[in-house]
Order: sequence, then structure tokens, then C-alpha cells
Amino acid sequence: MNKISDQNPTNSMTAVGRADNRKRDGNLDGRGGDNIAPLPNSGAGAGATQTSGAHRTSIIAEGTEITGEVKFGSNAEIYGTLSGKVVSDSDIITNAGKINGDVEAKNLDMMNAKITGDVATQGDLRLSDSSVLTGDIAAARMDLRGQVKGNAAVRRELNVHSSAKLEGDVEAGSIAIGHGARVRGFINVGTDEQPADGAAKESVAAGNPGPAA
Repeated sequence: MNKISDQNPTNSMTAVGRADNRKRDGNLDGRGGDNIAPLPNSGAGAGATQTSGAHRTSIIAEGTEITGEVKFGSNAEIYGTLSGKVVSDSDIITNAGKINGDVEAKNLDMMNAKITGDVATQGDLRLSDSSVLTGDIAAARMDLRGQVKGNAAVRRELNVHSSAKLEGDVEAGSIAIGHGARVRGFINVGTDEQPADGAAKESVAAGNPGPAA
């Protein structure tokens, strides 16, 4: 198991995570220097970056554990475990990965993943059926098939599929709730950019989406 420990989060660091598994001081920063993570099951140890054309993707491999704040300057795929704040200027995909900390990204895809912490995206947040997010959400759009426990502020569309479970208060520009979805909390619809006058606010019990807005 590869482990990288951030013992001093006040110091920044641009050269990150080769395959020697050493403990390093400072935040992990994927914006320059060495590459930050290996390809899954590639045997590359704790550090490699996959490049495809003009696009760079940093990958945290399965079995890798990183403690401390991580900043990506590229797209990121997370198969391992991160404990600390995670920030990306681009997209993050968590594929069976775990994050214990707040996440900020352009777009975030959770596929069979678990996040404990607040999430903020400039664009889309998507959760697969088996994904679990515990924390508050701020996103432009959200497509929910998994589980969320926390309040959600979605500026535009929120789609709650039949497999979803949502516990928390919701504000959304628009909302669609599939038959069989479990929702518990207050829902305020009509908050896209400029809230509409008389926006509907409904209390929704689990398994009962209530009257349409």
C-alpha cells in the first residue's frame, strides 16, 4: 500500500509522489514538477501522470493513501483514498475511491465512490447508484442515483432518479424526482440564478415526493 503523508500543510510543494513511498512535508500540488499518481494496477508505485494529446490526467491508484490537501492542475481520477481537502481546476472522477475532506472541482463524477465532506462544483455533480456523499453540496447541476446526506444548493437542474436517497434540504432551479426515490427534507424550487417569485417549498417525506411544484 502506497502512503504519502502531509505533515505540514502550511508549506507548498510542486514535486509530488514518485514511487519511493517517502513521507513528504507540505501540500500535494499537481500543477508542476513530478507527476502525482500512478495508473491503476500499472505497478508504477505512487507517482505517474497519463497524458493524452493536450489533456493531462493525474491518477491516484487503488491502494494509495494520501493525507493532506491535494491540488490538481489537471483532470484527476481517484481510485485510492484521500484524507484532506481536494481541489481541481478541472474534472475529478472518483472510481471506487474514497475522499475524507471537502472537494472543489469543475465537474465531479462519483462512480461507486464515497465522499465525506462538503462538495462544490462549477458544473455537474453526478453520483452512481452505489455512491455515497455525506456533506453539503453546491453545484450548477446534479444527477443523483446514489445516496446523499446533507443540504444541496443546485443552481439549475436536479435529477433524483428512482434509486436515489436524499436526506437534507434542497434548493434547485428545477427538480425531477423519479418514482421510488427516497427524499426527506424541505425542497425550494425556482432558485436558478434569480429565484422566481413564489417559489414552491415543500416538505418531502422519505418515499413520498409530495405534490409537484
